[in-house]
This record gives sequence, structure tokens and C-alpha cells, in this order.
Amino acid sequence: MQLALNRTVTAGVTLVGASAIALTPIVAYAPAIQLPSIRSAEVQMAAFVNPIEEWVQVIGTSFTNLSALGTQVQTDPTPILSKLASNFLANASTVVDTASTLVGQAVATFAGIPQGFFDAATQLAAGHISEAVQTIWGTAILPPVFLAIIPISAAIPIIQTAVQNVANVIGALGGVNLLLTGIAVISPIYATITQFGNSAQAVFDAASAGDLVTAASEFINAPAKLVNAFLNGDDTTPGLLTPLDGVGGGGAIAALLKLRDAIADAIVAPAPPAAAAAKTLSAKVAAPAEATTTTAKTDDTTATTTGATKAHSPVTSGSKTAGGGKKAGGTSSSHGEKSSGKAGSARHRGAA
Repeated sequence: MQLALNRTVTAGVTLVGASAIALTPIVAYAPAIQLPSIRSAEVQMAAFVNPIEEWVQVIGTSFTNLSALGTQVQTDPTPILSKLASNFLANASTVVDTASTLVGQAVATFAGIPQGFFDAATQLAAGHISEAVQTIWGTAILPPVFLAIIPISAAIPIIQTAVQNVANVIGALGGVNLLLTGIAVISPIYATITQFGNSAQAVFDAASAGDLVTAASEFINAPAKLVNAFLNGDDTTPGLLTPLDGVGGGGAIAALLKLRDAIADAIVAPAPPAAAAAKTLSAKVAAPAEATTTTAKTDDTTATTTGATKAHSPVTSGSKTAGGGKKAGGTSSSHGEKSSGKAGSARHRGAA
């Protein structure tokens, strides 16, 4: 009986001991998987940036900058072309007006040349060589010269305006405008290179510190950051799409639009009095010819009258002069005789 009890107790002790041995590793291993290790994993995952969110931010910023650039373009889409088209139409109108004036004046001028030669021939026949020369000069030589001057005088302001506009555009391209535009054009390249260096440095620093999560995050998001740097720039350097009110006074596109506006402002419109000057000059063409013709006709009339007077005056004047001379002579002689008679009588009386 006692032997059986001892066996039972021994078996129980053995069972308890085996249970203790079996439970000992579990109790010893349990503290190794505590909450601090789980929290550490959460912190490491927080250092990883979602690449989708990074690309969404790049696209959103790019569209915002594009909207600002669109507003700048919408104000005046083609200022340079508008100015050139306006100047072309103004110059074309001047050319048409000048051609119309020139044709009308040419018809009047060449139609008056035969009459001028006829008047000159009439003056030559009357012996007025000087007047004939002036008539030919005023009707056959001077008006064609003025006809050649009319298109030249109309073309000079057009050429002058074009040359002045070229000089103005060169002035707008030079100096500060061209320098700032050049800097803005290369800024996206500089921003991209700078971002590449920053991303490479971040990956290297994280890997050196054993922070593989951060290193992987920087490596995966590097393309998005490079694209964002090229398009939108950073805090110190403008990108391709940076608007005028952005960093550095705008990026490459904004600077080119600003230079475009400066060139458009430098282009001036042609002077409007060009056509009026041509008309004034054409009016002067007819003046000398008309004045010369009128003078020639007046001189011809005067010469004819003078010739007639000279033709008739010798007879009339001579007869009158001769008759008058005789009458005068007779009267003087008679008066002389009377005076002599009276004087003789007086002497005779005195003598008596």
C-alpha cells in the first residue's frame, strides 16, 4: 500500500516537473516580443513617403503654374505679330494712296506737256526765247522730276520706321532683359542638378546610418523630385513653369513671355502723315507748270499788244509829232514876228 502511494506521488512530482520544464522556455521567450519592438516598426514605416502622393503633388503644382502662365498669355496672345500686321497694313495703305496720287498726277502732267511745247513755240515765234525756255522747264522737265520724287518721299518714312523698329528691338534684346532671360532659361537645369545631388546625398546618409527605410524612400521618390525640380523649381531656383510672381521673377517660359512683351513694346507704328506728304508734294507738281503757263500766256498777250503798239505808233506819233512841230514852229515864228514888229515900233517911236 505504501509502495503504491509512493509510486503515485512520484508520478505526480514527475508530471509537475515536466510541466515546469515545458513552460519555462515559453515564459522566458515571451518578454522578447514586447510592444516596444512593434512601435519601432511603426516609426520606421513613417519615414517612408508614398510615391503616389509625391507624384500627385508634382502634377498639382505643375497645373497651378500652367494656369498662371495661361493667364499671362491670354492677356495678349501675339503682341509682336499684331504690331507687325498693323504696321504692314498701314504701309500698304500708304503705298496704295501714293500710287493713286502718282497715277493721277502723271496723267495730268503728261497731258499738259504738248500744250507746254505749243506755248513755247508760240513764244519763240514772237521772239521771246527766255519765256519759251521757262515754259518748257515748267511743263516738260520739272513735273516729271516731281513725279519721281513722290514715291521716294513716300518710301522714306516707311524705311525709316522699319530701321527704327529694328534698332528698338535690338535695344530691347540687349542689356538686362537678355541677361535675365538667359538665367531663367538655364534655371530648370540647375534646379534639376541640385535636386539630383540632394537626393543622392539623402540616400547615402540614410544608408550610412543603417536607416534602410529612409534610404529606400529617397531612392524611390527621386524621379518625382527631379521632375518637380525641372518643372516647378525649388525654394531658391525657378523651374520651367514657374510664373512671373514665383521664385526669381519667373521661370524660362515666363521670362520668354516677358521678353516677347518688351520686343512688342519696342515696335512703333509708322508715321501717318506719309500719304498727306505725298499729296502735298503732288499738289506742288502742278503749281510750277500752271504758274509758268499762265506767265507765258500773260507774257505772250503783253508781247502781242506791245508789238501792235510798236507797229502803229511810229506813223501816228510821227504825224502828230510832225504836225505839232510845225504848229509849234509856226506859232513861234508868228509870235516872233509880232514881237519883232512891236519891238521895232517901239524903237521907231523912241527914235522919232
